Amino acid sequence: MKGRLVVLGILVFASLSVNSWAQQERRHGHEKQHHKQHGKFGKQERKNTNYRSEKLENRVFRITQPDSIQQKKIKPIIEKTSKRLIALRAESERKEKNTMDSLQISLKLILKTDQLNRWKSYSEKKNDKKSK
Repeated sequence: MKGRLVVLGILVFASLSVNSWAQQERRHGHEKQHHKQHGKFGKQERKNTNYRSEKLENRVFRITQPDSIQQKKIKPIIEKTSKRLIALRAESERKEKNTMDSLQISLKLILKTDQLNRWKSYSEKKNDKKSK
């Protein structure tokens, strides 16, 4: 009886291990396929209007599968929408910067110099990452 439980335990463990490995392989395969289709774009390229428009267009077309006449009608709508989304993102980033600047001014009244310097250092590092 004990031997059967050990064998059963080993089989369950092996089954779970194979399943976990298979899921990782599927995920990795999906990433490879995604990069084949879309490429590995840098942040600057992603900010590009054409890139965003193409990405949105691909998504809409993939999901809706429109015919060629519908595609011609949809393209200008997608371009207009992409431009609006980029403008919204820029406005949101500007508002976020103003809010964070306001926070820093408020913190200046409360924190000691070394604490404020640590906060400024953190903020600068975060802003450097965003701009890359």
